[in-house]
Amino acid sequence: MPGEGSRRMHKTVLVILSSCWIAIFGALAVVTLIAAVDGAAAAREAMPVATPLLGIGPLATPAMMGGLSLGSAVVAALFSWMLLTALLVEDTATTTLESPVDLAHGGALGIGIVVFMTTILDTAPILMAGSALLLVAMTASLMLARSAPPAKPTLAPRHVRDRAIEAAHLYSTYAAPMTRSADVVPFPIQGGNAGGGAR
Repeated sequence: MPGEGSRRMHKTVLVILSSCWIAIFGALAVVTLIAAVDGAAAAREAMPVATPLLGIGPLATPAMMGGLSLGSAVVAALFSWMLLTALLVEDTATTTLESPVDLAHGGALGIGIVVFMTTILDTAPILMAGSALLLVAMTASLMLARSAPPAKPTLAPRHVRDRAIEAAHLYSTYAAPMTRSADVVPFPIQGGNAGGGAR
């Protein structure tokens, strides 16, 4: 069934996307937390790949690193919710999945915009290009996550439909004729009937 294959493919895409973003924002939450508590030097030792991020002037303060850590942890949790929903919900085209997808990507885009704006303030062209690419990747991820196939039509079980058809048939055969009254008076009433009979 082609629709079933499309739904399985979409579920796989959601699992891959959410897993990648969980890893990225989880690592970002950890390294920025280390930078907020122990300083940027300790964070560089723990995760050398984050050295360019830790070198951005406006982000280097403990308060900014703490806020970035909290925001990244929340976004990682939202992508975890998206992952669990993709794994547990049978039909990914239902509205149940729209909320975690939109919330997770909305939070991720918010953090990406903050980082991009700080790279502009710090006049760091290389980091600016990297954060712009990250924003593009987030936007593409959101478009992929929302490109669900059409939802399956939901029908009642076969035995329920059979009973409903049988009940309708019985009603039309027996009950409907009994509801017709032989004493129905046509309206508008004409002649002597209008006055309630002969005077």
